[in-house]
Amino acid sequence: MLNLRKSGLSSEELFARNYERLLGWSLHLTGGDRATAEDLLHDVFVLLSLHRPDLTTVDNPEGYLYTMLRNLHISRLRRASRAPLRQLSVVEFDSADAGLRTLAAHDQLLVRDQLRTVCRYACARKEGAKSACALILRFFHGYYPSELARVLRTTRQAVDVRLLHARNEARLVLENPRALGFVDGMEIAPVRASESSGSAGDFLSELRETIFRSRRGDCPSPVELRRLYRYGDESPTQERLAHFVSCRECLEEINRELGIPSLSERHPVDTITRESRGSRRGGGGGDDGDDGGSDAGGGTSQAHAGMADAGLGPRGGHAGGDDAGGGGAGLTRQKLRSMRRRAGEVYEHKPGELCVWVNGHERGSQRVTSGRSELNLILDSAEPVSFVEVFSEQGMRLLMLPVVTPSGGGAGQSLSVGLSDGRSLELSLRFRQPWPELRILYHDSTYEEVQALACGKLDLEATGPGGGDASIVSRARRRLGLIASLFGHPTMKGFWPKWSLVTAGLALLVAAALLVWQVPPPRARAAELLARAARAEEAADADAETVLHRTLILEERDPATGRTLTHRRVQVWRSAERGLTVRRVFDERSRLIAGEWRSADGTRT
Repeated sequence: MLNLRKSGLSSEELFARNYERLLGWSLHLTGGDRATAEDLLHDVFVLLSLHRPDLTTVDNPEGYLYTMLRNLHISRLRRASRAPLRQLSVVEFDSADAGLRTLAAHDQLLVRDQLRTVCRYACARKEGAKSACALILRFFHGYYPSELARVLRTTRQAVDVRLLHARNEARLVLENPRALGFVDGMEIAPVRASESSGSAGDFLSELRETIFRSRRGDCPSPVELRRLYRYGDESPTQERLAHFVSCRECLEEINRELGIPSLSERHPVDTITRESRGSRRGGGGGDDGDDGGSDAGGGTSQAHAGMADAGLGPRGGHAGGDDAGGGGAGLTRQKLRSMRRRAGEVYEHKPGELCVWVNGHERGSQRVTSGRSELNLILDSAEPVSFVEVFSEQGMRLLMLPVVTPSGGGAGQSLSVGLSDGRSLELSLRFRQPWPELRILYHDSTYEEVQALACGKLDLEATGPGGGDASIVSRARRRLGLIASLFGHPTMKGFWPKWSLVTAGLALLVAAALLVWQVPPPRARAAELLARAARAEEAADADAETVLHRTLILEERDPATGRTLTHRRVQVWRSAERGLTVRRVFDERSRLIAGEWRSADGTRT
């Protein structure tokens, strides 16, 4: 038996060395279904990546892994027998890959048709809205939100708001393709209608090729891109960004400049699916690690800083040969890249709802409506608690706690998972009489800022590079770096080392001067702010090419306790060109409870 106390293996190394054994167990549990068996292994890898278990305390690693695998299999079987309580639109998923994988089992033709509509909307809208550019990068090209912030040169919170706006527009287009007039009449190469029997990888590749065919304008030179992403202090213009997201060559150059994965590494499903079809015909099963439906979601080959601390970084695995580890002969680099990608997707995912499942049965849910979301449950069931899971509304597993029931009662177990942007998810289980008590706590320190940006309380554009939240020191260094690139000469011996010291010194002096002499802007009066808002609304209403979108949050609170009684969200869409105004009201679970459609001739529905 492997002694983890002496070996000091990481979670990824433990998985790699036991891959063949895990695959054999998984095939036995699934009755020889290789696609489902490898999906279970994906889920095991994701949980190991997120949980970061202290392996020095594990005396029986094989038993630890088998218990996790068995619980995942039981959960999959029981969850598959129940239809989801809330049906999501395909555009509500983080990526087209995740939406297609999750929803295609219900109605593949409908889901693919919706993805074609979303693709056509994004290609038409990208020329006039950065939100559509963000949707293309996230939804179709598979960029993480943190990577997206670097490409757009803005903050993660601004990225979340842009994606929210784009998804709302895309959802409106799915409900009524003519609701937003800018989609009609656009000269966009149509998405080829693949046969329903075509692979998911081929279909997603066709969507991406449609985006690349919508490219407009000329590519900037590598020097221009380098100035923008290495030394520049401004965000790319709308015209440039629309070109970037639909140009394969520019995206690859930007990826190299930012040091993030290339496009080929973001879509392992494409190559895996093609290889697996040939191996399935031969009866060998092959490398199909991505063609089934995993609960974990999609990911990229690059892990993030928080995951890299646990040895799960993009290049933190195993270096030699085609295999991922000494004992994992069946774990190829391609499979490992796909697993890391899925783990990264879960790490970056921001849930809108927390769903708690116990022993594979749903027990409760809680909408995320603040920076701190808490759910307390009493598990009044005769069945002993074997494991507890927390999913998001997209079916993405965020946490899984294997439970060991104490003999004397009173003791408890807990598990905490760290997510991107300092977010955390905690689960604690207490064995009290007569029933166990379960507590879920989700903390997101960025929630309030995202809501403020979405409601227009903060300037979305001011959050980018050079805006209010940019570091003065970093801006000074970037400007001095640009001066160095303009006046420096690489052939001058001894110049660069001395210039780097001069640059650092000047950066510190400039930063100190700006910190001391920076005068705070004068505060605007309330009446002036209202007047500005009124002028902005009048200008937006007068612009026939602008579609105006407002989101209002209405809360009813108990005056005695301050507790929120009801939470409603009102969305208002107005097109001056079409004379169309749409108002819709949603409840706490984002269900449409009222709506009004008013046209230019006064017709009201």
